[in-house]
Amino acid sequence: MYLIKQTKQEPFRFRLNGRQRSVPALSAIPLAMARRFAEVGEGDAGAATDAFMELFERYAPGVTDEVDAEQFSGLVAAYVEFSGVGAGE
Repeated sequence: MYLIKQTKQEPFRFRLNGRQRSVPALSAIPLAMARRFAEVGEGDAGAATDAFMELFERYAPGVTDEVDAEQFSGLVAAYVEFSGVGAGE
């Protein structure tokens, strides 16, 4: 029998409007959601933004209503750096 081991990577934590939120690292998100990121073509900023919005809304509901585009871009950049994933991975 194959025993599936749990991943133990810490979640990405951030504070917004005095409230701490967290989102799992890219390596720890469910496979179906990871597949969505894999399907985003290079240079397709709209699809990438949609995928990140879906991810953040799933784990930190309402967060995309509390930030503007520049703030969200910074949040995503920090998240990608935290996750240790480069563009196209």
